[in-house]
Amino acid sequence: MKTLLQQIVQGQASSTMAIEKKLAELTTRIDCSYNDLNIKIDALNTRVKNIDNQNSSTFVPKHFDQLHGKAIQNPKEYVHPISISEI
Repeated sequence: MKTLLQQIVQGQASSTMAIEKKLAELTTRIDCSYNDLNIKIDALNTRVKNIDNQNSSTFVPKHFDQLHGKAIQNPKEYVHPISISEI
C-alpha cells in the first residue's frame, strides 16, 4: 500500500514539474510576443507622428475673402478708362 501511495505522489510531483515547465515556456512566449507588439506599436506611433508633422507643415489655411495675387493699391490713386473701338 505504501508503494502505491509513493508512486501516486511521485506521479503527481512529476506532473507538477511538467506543468510548471510548460507554464514557464508559455510565460516566456507571451513576454516575447508582448515585447514584439510594443516595438511594433512604437514604430507605428512614430510613423503616424511623422505623417502628422508632414501634413501640418504643408497645410496652409486658405483665406476665401482675398483674391489670388498681390493686393497692391494703385499708387496714383486714380484710374484711366480704356475704350475699345471697333475698326
